[in-house]
Amino acid sequence: MPRARSRLFRDKRSPYWQAVWSDAQGLVHRESTRCRDHGAASTWLATRELERVSAQAGIPVARAAILDVATAEYVAEREPIWSEGWRDVVEGFFRHRVLPHLGAERTVSSITRADVERFRAGEIGRPKRGGGVVSHATVNRMMAALAAFGAWCMVEGRQYHVSNPWGEHEPLPEDELPVPDLAEEQIQSVLAALEQPSGKLGAHGRRRYRYPWRAIVEFARETGLRKGELGRLRREDRRDATLYVVSSRARGRTKSRKMRPLPLSRCAQAILDALPARADGLIFGPIGDPRAAFRTAAKAVGLGRLWMHLFRHLFASRLAERGAGGHELRDAGGWSTSRMADRYTHARMERLRGLIEGPPSEIQSKVVDHEEDPEADPVA
Repeated sequence: MPRARSRLFRDKRSPYWQAVWSDAQGLVHRESTRCRDHGAASTWLATRELERVSAQAGIPVARAAILDVATAEYVAEREPIWSEGWRDVVEGFFRHRVLPHLGAERTVSSITRADVERFRAGEIGRPKRGGGVVSHATVNRMMAALAAFGAWCMVEGRQYHVSNPWGEHEPLPEDELPVPDLAEEQIQSVLAALEQPSGKLGAHGRRRYRYPWRAIVEFARETGLRKGELGRLRREDRRDATLYVVSSRARGRTKSRKMRPLPLSRCAQAILDALPARADGLIFGPIGDPRAAFRTAAKAVGLGRLWMHLFRHLFASRLAERGAGGHELRDAGGWSTSRMADRYTHARMERLRGLIEGPPSEIQSKVVDHEEDPEADPVA
C-alpha cells in the first residue's frame, strides 16, 4: 500500500491554505483548499483523507468537483446533442438560479436532498421579473434538467456524486391551456394573413417577411414537424414522396434519437416543389422567432392565441379523426410513447356534438330490432 502524505502549508502568492494529500492510488495532489481559516482547511484535508480510506476499503467515494466547473462541463458535453434553444435554457438556468442558490464554489458531492428540496420550494411561486409567478411547468423543467445533470454526475469514471439528490421528485400539477378548435376556414384565413405580399418590399417589409411563414406553417400542418426539425430539413432528406426526418445537429437523429420516414401528402409535395432552392441545401433554413408574425395573423382572424406548435397538435388530431391507431400516431409524429401522442390529439367540438346528437348507428338499430323480435337468429 502506498504511503499516504498529507499536510497544510502557506503560499505567499495566495491568501488560502495549500494542501498536499494522497489519493487511494498513491498519487500525490497539491492544490488550494480555498479556505482562509486553518480550522476550515484542516476539515477540508480530513475530508480528503476520509475519501482515501473509504476508497481503499471499497466504499463508493465521490470525486471532488466544483459545482460551477461541473455544470459548465456538462453543458459543453451535451451541446452537440441538444438544440440551441434548450442549451441556452439550461445554461441560463444553471447560471442564474442553481449556482447563486447552492453556491458556485460548492463541491458537487456536498449537495444533499435537503438542499435540493429547499431550492425547489423557493422556485415554486417565485415572482418573475415581468410580473406574475413562475409556473409549475417551468419548475418541472428545471427539476428534469437537474435530474439529468445528477445522473450525469454519477457516471462511472466521473463519480462527482454517489447519489442523485435531484432525481425522483414528484412533478407539480400543470394547467394545460386549451388548444383552439380551428375550423378549415380559420386555418385558411391564418395562412392568408401569413402570406408575403407581392411586389417590392421596403426595408421594414423585408425584415417582417424574412421567412416564408405561410409555406412553413402549411408544411407544418401537413407533416406535424417541430420548428427545429423544419429549420434543419435538407433537400436530400426528401426521396420522392417520403421525407426522412433527420433533424438533429449530429444528423441522422431526431429529438427522440431516431430517424423516421414520413410520407408526404400531395399538398406537402407541392409546397416543396414551389420553394426556391437555397445555396446551403436547406429547405427552409433556420427559422426565427414566429411570435410577431403569429400575433399579426391571430389579430387578423380574430383569434386570441396562436403559436407554432399548435399545428403539430392539429396534425395529430386530424390523423386521429381519420382513424389512425396509437402506433401510427407515434410513427407519424415521432413520439416515443402513446401517452405523449395522446397529449397532441384533441377531438373537434363539431365531431363530438355530432356523435352525441347524431342518429343511432347501424349496430344500435340491429340491437333494437332484435329486442322486438326475440325469435330472430342472434348470429344472423
